[in-house]
This record gives sequence, structure tokens and C-alpha cells, in this order.
Amino acid sequence: MVKIMAESKFVIPFYTEERWQNWINKVKESGFKIDDQEKGAVFVYMEDDVVLACLKIIAKYDKNSMSKDDALGHISEIKEIVFKKIEPINEDIDIMLESTQLSLMGVFASCECYVEKAFEKTGSFGKLIKGALEAEKEDNMGAAMGNIAEIGANILAGKKLK
Repeated sequence: MVKIMAESKFVIPFYTEERWQNWINKVKESGFKIDDQEKGAVFVYMEDDVVLACLKIIAKYDKNSMSKDDALGHISEIKEIVFKKIEPINEDIDIMLESTQLSLMGVFASCECYVEKAFEKTGSFGKLIKGALEAEKEDNMGAAMGNIAEIGANILAGKKLK
């Protein structure tokens, strides 16, 4: 007699609050100071971990294993975790955590722009980079982030940076 097992459906989260908190704890334990580049690697690893989680979502979306709405929902969940208020640790660490969060804004914007197909494929990034720099000079952070999102979305779509 052959038993056919029903396919089990369980959801593995792409990123969790516990995972983010583990990074915060590693940062605390590092005793990081601004002038200590060696201990600064923890922030790079922390950022890489979030980027990889986002790329896993993009990969599932690209393989049609996930809908647009689900992909955007998962990205939003990660964003919510990353941008949750972090209790102050010390001035140097707080500056680096804020910097890490700010750089991840570009990652999230790029992923959302890509999934929403809210970008034009470009032959050159020059115009977008110039636009981002000009917008930043004018304190128009929304426009700057829009340009960054388009650059990132193009890269996610396979365009190479030269």
C-alpha cells in the first residue's frame, strides 16, 4: 500500500526580529569605536545579512514562486524590523547603526522599485547618478532616493555597473 503524503505548507520567514537583534547584540559586544576599522566589519556583515534576505525574495519573485504583493509584503516586513527604534548603545555605535539603516534604505527602495517595475532600463547610469547628486544638493532626499532606487532596480534586472 502506497501512502501519498500531502504537501506540507509552512512559511519560513526571510528575516526575523530575533536575527536583527542578534546583530545588535554582536555590535554591542564588539565594543566598536569609530577609529577601529577591524571591529567595524560587524556592520558590513549586518548589512549583508539584510541584503541577502532581500535578494532571496527577489529570486523567488523572479522565478514566479512569489507574487508581486507577497514580495512587497516580505520586503516591507524586513524594512519594519530594520527601522524599528534601537535603544542607544554608545555614540560611535549609534552613528554606525544609523548609517547602516540609511544605507539599507537604498536597498529596500531598489527592491521595491524592481518588483513594482517602476523603472526604465537604462543604457547608462550617469544621468541617474547625476540626478541623485543634484537632488541631494537641493535637499530633495525623495528625488535622490528615487534615482538610487532606479539604479538598484536596473542592477537587479541585470545591468552591470561600469
